[in-house]
Amino acid sequence: MDFESIQADFKKDVERLKVLADRLIQDPKDVEALIEWGFLRTVDAFDAEEALEALNKALSLSKNNAEIYFWLAKTYYHNFFNLERTRTALKKGLEADSTRADCHDLLSEVLESFEKKSEQSLYHAKKAVELEPSWVFPRMRLISKLTKDNKFDEAEVHAMKAKELFENIKLPKPKTRMEEYYEYCVRGRVPKSKERINEVVREVREKRNEFKKMSLKTEK
Repeated sequence: MDFESIQADFKKDVERLKVLADRLIQDPKDVEALIEWGFLRTVDAFDAEEALEALNKALSLSKNNAEIYFWLAKTYYHNFFNLERTRTALKKGLEADSTRADCHDLLSEVLESFEKKSEQSLYHAKKAVELEPSWVFPRMRLISKLTKDNKFDEAEVHAMKAKELFENIKLPKPKTRMEEYYEYCVRGRVPKSKERINEVVREVREKRNEFKKMSLKTEK
């Protein structure tokens, strides 16, 4: 993304924040407005502390709301790198709604990358894909994990499935910055995903061939 695009997005976000501010003046208990306010403060790093304040207020008004827990986790993870609070928010989100693929996917990343809990990470990665088969990023993460564990056949099955599903879906047109972020950065369904999926198919096959060659050398 070039500088002009970033500036344009920033201006749109500022204007949207003004609209949300008016909504919250009229109704301080507008949960949807509080969630979107928290999102915008998080994604552009305007004020992450204010994002937490808005999201926690939303949670106090809508207890056991898994969507709020997801955005809280995102804020703790990307803005504060607080793994403990990220994990706690995701687990509470899944307790509220075990079908949230976004919570499963992010929890899988945290467990694998920073806590080295491979089996737990694999469970949540597979669950995310099971719940939302057409989402690209969760399946890409699962493929990466399977390849790392030398489970090449299973990884290729998922890579081919991703290719098949992506070719048969109609990409949505997000109407808001929040919808755009969720589609592009959580689901991963963007036009360039097709190229990335094809690369992943090749990478899995290449790594499997490399592994077979190394195994043969070891046997000799």
